[in-house]
Amino acid sequence: FCDRAAPYRPYFVEEATQIEDLEELAQLRRFSRIPLATGERLFTKYGFAAICERRLVDYVQPDVVHCGGIAEMKKIATLAE
Repeated sequence: FCDRAAPYRPYFVEEATQIEDLEELAQLRRFSRIPLATGERLFTKYGFAAICERRLVDYVQPDVVHCGGIAEMKKIATLAE
């Protein structure tokens, strides 16, 4: 999909893999030229830690309600930065 979508220059591909399968996300990261985004289904900064450490996505998308509020969202932003 990413190869076929690339000529259209999408801003990003969102939630392209099952969130718990980081190896699949890492493989997609290696082969995709399109920026990747994920995170709406993650909870707390701990869910984002491995994704940010491994730089598996270009954009993290925490949902303020699911991630634990504004304070937790700020911690996630710090991890992502």
